[in-house]
Amino acid sequence: MAQGDLGFTDDQLWEDPDAPRDEVVFDLLEAERPALLLDGPRVVDLARRETAPLVGVRVCPLKERFAQDLRERAALVAVRRETNQAVAGPAFRLKGTRPPVVPPDPIPDELKAEQFSTDLRVLDRLPWAPGTWRVTLLLADRRTDPIEVRLQRQEVQDEAVRRFIEERRRPGFPPPADPVRPELAHARAQADAGATAGSQAPAPFVWEGPAPPPEVGVVLAAPRVVLVPGRATLRGSFRLPVLPCERVRPRPADDADAAGWRDPGDPEATAIVTVTLVCLGESDGELLAVPLRLASVDPLVGEAPVVTGRFELELLGGRVDLTRVVQTYSLWAFHGATVAGPCRVGLVTQDMIEQG
Repeated sequence: MAQGDLGFTDDQLWEDPDAPRDEVVFDLLEAERPALLLDGPRVVDLARRETAPLVGVRVCPLKERFAQDLRERAALVAVRRETNQAVAGPAFRLKGTRPPVVPPDPIPDELKAEQFSTDLRVLDRLPWAPGTWRVTLLLADRRTDPIEVRLQRQEVQDEAVRRFIEERRRPGFPPPADPVRPELAHARAQADAGATAGSQAPAPFVWEGPAPPPEVGVVLAAPRVVLVPGRATLRGSFRLPVLPCERVRPRPADDADAAGWRDPGDPEATAIVTVTLVCLGESDGELLAVPLRLASVDPLVGEAPVVTGRFELELLGGRVDLTRVVQTYSLWAFHGATVAGPCRVGLVTQDMIEQG
């Protein structure tokens, strides 16, 4: 069974991943529709396979193809469904130095298609162990739809044994919130200021970022262009489902049961969800992936609760520092099946202004 728009079955991906998809390409070119498509295996049997081939098609204006080299600037992001932990890295493993491609002058105003192949194992930090991964390819401010790849060993056939194993799996505990909720950061700053300045009336908290989306998702907002050195604050909000390992729970009394427990760092938090912020440079493919542990104080309702919250962090220093390369970045947020973005931030220096 095929899972992506390219129609590959799992066996075909291993047998002939470079098989041309002429019909798909023809339809896209005929419709004059730019596209970025990704396909991959639904299931990888770890006992039989040592690779997880990924194939794709890119259709774009020829000018964009020369400006954004797919093999040098694309990134892969894989999010594990069981934990929301993410792994990101270059989408292709390049060997040696590639000669520069000289575009024609002038560049024809037309769409062109290219088919490509890579492998999930280009992500060196992705564990080659059972787990389900949602995989997305990014290129500047474009992305593919996520595909789901399940790495598995031989499944347990005995239903009673399978239930026994599932019931005894511990969900684990969330790490401390980082960054802390904006409201909590404000309250702590006001408390510190009050202790220093005496009995001043605390300033009220004012949120200047976006509201949570009406459906499951993440919303990002940041200055479109920033003069560096300076400040650029990313503000976001979310409405996201909570995994068992993201629920905040009191420390168990039994030390064995408390293994891995840490103080959440937020006395009101009911859940700490993991959202991975991926910053991708549009000029050179500079890639930065930062896990954000975001607290919510919403009550957890039902077996599959959904919570809301908000966050902010600086983009020009600290955990995220985009000033290493002055260019435009596309910012993306990943959580489970959610992919939010791009939120584009362009960096400008005073030299660029003075040079006219």
